[in-house]
Amino acid sequence: MTQLCGIIQKIHFEVRCRVFNGSGKPIDNGPPVMAEDFLDINGQPINPFGRTYPEEMIQTGISPIDVMNSIARGQKIPIFSAAGLPHNEV
Repeated sequence: MTQLCGIIQKIHFEVRCRVFNGSGKPIDNGPPVMAEDFLDINGQPINPFGRTYPEEMIQTGISPIDVMNSIARGQKIPIFSAAGLPHNEV
């Protein structure tokens, strides 16, 4: 069930391992979800000024990554590589 002021998601035990679209409707050709409860899934925005400044930098030992893309501890960084290259050894 979607409202104009926010998204309300159907909550039930059967929602686990299901696939939903951006409107909260199942798109995995499974049975319809019979809701026991409805919960608001809109979270509060994070104030960027309230965050702690990243002070501890990680040195990977790979010069291009260290120079071109500084990584702070706790930061999520995707690493892409071509097939067969050792991307999982970083």
